[in-house]
Amino acid sequence: MSDAQRGATYLGISLGPVDPSVAAVRDGKVIAYAEEERFLRNKHAEGAYPIRSLKHCLAEAGVTISEVAAVGIGWDLAAYTDGTMAAFYAGLSEESGERPDRGTLDWQARTLATYDRGAQETFHRRHWRREFGDVEFPPLHASPHHFTHAFQAAMESPFETAVTLTADGSGDRQTTMLWVKRGSELTPLREIRIPHSLGWFYAAFTEYLGFTAYDGEYKVMGLAAHGSPDAELQKLVGQVLPVAGDGIEYRLDPRYVHHGEHSYSARFTDRLPELLGAAPRRPGDPVTAWHTDLAFAVQHALEEAACRLVRWAVAETGIRNVCVG
Repeated sequence: MSDAQRGATYLGISLGPVDPSVAAVRDGKVIAYAEEERFLRNKHAEGAYPIRSLKHCLAEAGVTISEVAAVGIGWDLAAYTDGTMAAFYAGLSEESGERPDRGTLDWQARTLATYDRGAQETFHRRHWRREFGDVEFPPLHASPHHFTHAFQAAMESPFETAVTLTADGSGDRQTTMLWVKRGSELTPLREIRIPHSLGWFYAAFTEYLGFTAYDGEYKVMGLAAHGSPDAELQKLVGQVLPVAGDGIEYRLDPRYVHHGEHSYSARFTDRLPELLGAAPRRPGDPVTAWHTDLAFAVQHALEEAACRLVRWAVAETGIRNVCVG
């Protein structure tokens, strides 16, 4: 840390798509953090700019908006700006031989527009000036999305060395990554890219079971605890999330998530209820033993996919400390 950086206050801003939040950092330590939903009293605060969280963090840090040294964003803005992500999305269709559904294509277009560097700077500046007047927006620093997850998990741990697993819906091109922490350094070890996503897999079954994706996943996990192993259900779920050819990674069959008709949900295609031989559970319908057994199969598949990767990383590196983000 340089003398210029010492004592300076930095902000990290997360815009979601859900749970927008702000953190203030000084001398390498988080000195304030808040999620916008706590002020709005609106769960997840979807679509809100975290202006209340920003004000809270400024007050806790004891600085004015003009004293913020820089703002950090957890997305690889350069890749969205220089055509890297656009080329990656275009290559997905060529690789699969099938055109993704309209919802997926619209999502791709939105992410390209949202995380373009110029668009990000304009968006944040507009909200700041609306609230604080004609203030100069500080430098905007971007970090790859999975690096931010890995950094939080690994650097908050007590371990000098550690294997670190990060998994989500998607972050830039990646959906799951393995890292090695050595001191203050994080080195990528392995990555899995879109469309093979554990988060999207779990979101699909969250909606199939009658809940809302990116909100009701904890309910699926809770249902799983009430379920029992069912070999037939585990086999069917395994067709959606099969083991990769190398026996280590997983794959997500896009025919059940992206490629096909979506008359029930944007999160899964009509092939999923056809595979399972049952219509999706409607919100408010009774939860049967079949639903809890399906949740068990989904949770089991998720855990096995994650644990295979961790077991490989431990064997590959000889490091037995594990962090998860």
